[in-house]
Amino acid sequence: MKKAWMAILVFGFVQSTSGLWAQMSPAEVSKRLTNNYATLREYSWNTRTEVRVKNQQISVTLEKIRYTLEGKFQITPVGGSGKLSPEMQPLITELAKLGMDYAQPDPKAFERFLKKADIWEGTRGSAGTVRIEGENFLRAGDYVDLYGKSGRPERIEVDTIVNSTTPIKISGLYRSLPADGPTFVARLEIFVPEEEIHVIVESFDLKLNALVAAGDVLRIVEGTELQIRLAAPLSSKDAQAGQQFQATLDQEIRVEGGPALKVGTPITGEVVAAKPAGRAQGKGSLEIRLISLTAQGRSFPIRANGLKFEADGTGGKTGRRILGGAGIGMMIGGIAGGGSGAAKGAVIGAGIGVGATLLTKGEEVEFPAEQKFSFSLTETLEIAR
Repeated sequence: MKKAWMAILVFGFVQSTSGLWAQMSPAEVSKRLTNNYATLREYSWNTRTEVRVKNQQISVTLEKIRYTLEGKFQITPVGGSGKLSPEMQPLITELAKLGMDYAQPDPKAFERFLKKADIWEGTRGSAGTVRIEGENFLRAGDYVDLYGKSGRPERIEVDTIVNSTTPIKISGLYRSLPADGPTFVARLEIFVPEEEIHVIVESFDLKLNALVAAGDVLRIVEGTELQIRLAAPLSSKDAQAGQQFQATLDQEIRVEGGPALKVGTPITGEVVAAKPAGRAQGKGSLEIRLISLTAQGRSFPIRANGLKFEADGTGGKTGRRILGGAGIGMMIGGIAGGGSGAAKGAVIGAGIGVGATLLTKGEEVEFPAEQKFSFSLTETLEIAR
């Protein structure tokens, strides 16, 4: 049965509840995909790459993979057998890279693809299986099928070309680590029918990395979400531009597999602009941002997106309209998957936590103590240990 809404499973972003799929926009899926990749940076793993031509094994390469603090791959050869010819090496390299581009796509490219893809539930499998299919994902004329179940992807199948004209087939199988662990490509196979070339890449033994050594700088990369909780009420009625407010971190941030920022870390924010409701204005507005956090007894500046809110202003029982941030979010409780940074039990995309009750007399923007917000780093945050 085809769904008119975006019932998305992708890359461990959403867990189904009572057999129903959470409804998410392509932009929100892109955000969850980014979170999943950020979580993968906390892990190291082993890979085995096998090249076969006409069903004969040509080479096997064993490598250990991990991310550096700068977010780049660090590849360490650990064994193998056989050797590729100089003529074959460029093609095999291109095939492996293309396979990973499809199996672990760029979040923005995937967001664009979802806007035009067909999404089905209950096809080619039992109830609850979701299928996403479409063309022209990364290359003109390509065709992609992605399948998943229970809120996680299971496999991907791709028909595309290499070297402008040579048809190839790509198939990938996914595995998800339990709890808040990431989803990753466990097996990837790229097949060139015309030349009977198989490239098979298997990833295994994912392990959390150890915390970086004392004295190093912890880097919390751009795009990481900071979930915060207000220490005191905040209202457009009496707030002033330049006024600071206090909050605490509401979700642990992990780097290299260990805690970098703990729940309760003090955070200071600032009111950028505030307008109380008035006869001419009719409704209040409030804009806030984060300016610093305190760790190791020191203050570190924060560069993150600002949030702007405007009261509905229609009187009676009304809500707030979000002018900035990622757009209008949807209330989703109990989100699982997506790794660290997943905004559990929050209004996704809007930056407002679940505790934001709708107020009577909607002329003012008012947030109670304990209100939750979500900010996204726009620059990497460096914390000296």
